[in-house]
Amino acid sequence: MDIERMKKINSMIPELKRQGFAVNSADAALQSDQIFRNQDEYSVIQDTANVLTTPTSTANPLPPPTPVAQSPESIAQVKAMEHKLGAMEERLSILMDKMNEMISVITELEKFRDHVKSTQPRETQQTIPTPKKEEKAEQKEGHVRSGNYTSADVDIHKMFYYGNK
Repeated sequence: MDIERMKKINSMIPELKRQGFAVNSADAALQSDQIFRNQDEYSVIQDTANVLTTPTSTANPLPPPTPVAQSPESIAQVKAMEHKLGAMEERLSILMDKMNEMISVITELEKFRDHVKSTQPRETQQTIPTPKKEEKAEQKEGHVRSGNYTSADVDIHKMFYYGNK
């Protein structure tokens, strides 16, 4: 039956593309598969309807459907799950409240930071240039290569040793 279904799907792919229902082969394959799947489901529904409409003997009636999840264990499990779900919802609401608080604090900090940045550069621009000039002046005065040395600084006797070996 699967082979017949595949043959029908494969023969329908070019038809769907030719009629303009599908843009490409993959799309046409999906559409034809859905069409035949719906037909299969329809035939299953018809078969079950035919079975239900046929008369059955009263000697062998169908057993009544068993209720699902009526055991005490399953009821206890459901209640435990509901309790856990309630606890999780409570935790989630607490976390959401804390997150909202954190967001508000962060926005306040950002506003404060922007305010501090807007006032701070004016003050630093006034104080920064004066120390830099002093440091540059000190470097020029104290540097050896600038020519500020005496003959005692470069005495030849300090450089070489002329004593006994």
